[in-house]
Amino acid sequence: MKEKDQLYKGLGEKIRSLRREQEMTLEDLAEKSELGLSKSSIINIEKGRQQITVYQLYRLALALNVRLEQILSEIMQDNDWHLASEQVFSLDVSKMKKFEVIFRKY
Repeated sequence: MKEKDQLYKGLGEKIRSLRREQEMTLEDLAEKSELGLSKSSIINIEKGRQQITVYQLYRLALALNVRLEQILSEIMQDNDWHLASEQVFSLDVSKMKKFEVIFRKY
């Protein structure tokens, strides 16, 4: 499996885990994220089949009442991800584009 595929699969698994912990349905998450995503899109995200932007990840984190750090922490294993995480956790929304460039690299 490609590194990029592993990344999205890990993100999806974490999102699904957090959603289930909160007893939130797929529809609830789609609606609460305010992204206009369908139930099918959430399923594809959770299975790692649909790539998402940093902004979408940010909105999903808000909908799940967690910080981005909680979603990313388990999948960041190499040094590059740790460096990227130090930047993103201190960012406000207006600076998300910078992290998105780093994120797209993977």
